[in-house]
Amino acid sequence: MENSTMKPLEESEFPQGQRVILFHGFSREELMLLINLLNSHPQVPRDIITATTTETSLNWRVADLLAELAKEHEYFKKQRQGEK
Repeated sequence: MENSTMKPLEESEFPQGQRVILFHGFSREELMLLINLLNSHPQVPRDIITATTTETSLNWRVADLLAELAKEHEYFKKQRQGEK
């Protein structure tokens, strides 16, 4: 199963409990609308990773993609905290 696009998440660097919404096939306008709706809803947790697929990411293993998204999320989170 070495060439599989899936591997157990416990083997990845993805934080336990982290949530991700991965969008695919939406226009930019649709994405902005959906993300704005998520961000404006009071019951949606604030620490959800939202991302879109790319030509490159479609070839990644899911666990590797999630680990990369978690790293990017942490980086941008620290950047925002530095701006305050």
